[in-house]
Amino acid sequence: MSVLIEKSLDTLIELRGRDLEARQADLAGKQVVCARIEANIERLHALMDGVSTAQAPSLAENTAAYKTSLLELAEGQRRELEQRRQHVEQAREAVLDAARRKQVLEQLLQQSRARAQFARQRQQQKQQDELATQMWSRRPA
Repeated sequence: MSVLIEKSLDTLIELRGRDLEARQADLAGKQVVCARIEANIERLHALMDGVSTAQAPSLAENTAAYKTSLLELAEGQRRELEQRRQHVEQAREAVLDAARRKQVLEQLLQQSRARAQFARQRQQQKQQDELATQMWSRRPA
């Protein structure tokens, strides 16, 4: 019975490990997306900083429209980044939860093996005690 339980727990631990790895990969992917969006925002700000104020009124109007477009795009990227960061946090919590579930199963397996070992030792002790009793009862008087 104990062997069957240990085998089942080993299988469950392996499955939880795969689940944990998948969740870690998902988290890493989401972190990469966040880093890419942050880089986009920095590039947009660099573009805005690189725009010089024009001397002619028509160029000034075009420059203002261009800066406004860049600001709107950067704001959209910031909103997207905030949503992605929330997704990253959710993924991080899922990774921690999966790690906890795997750890619980590992502890159960360890406890099961310890109980099985204790039962084997107890059985061996009983056998040794019985042999000692037989030897004692058969000793010459």
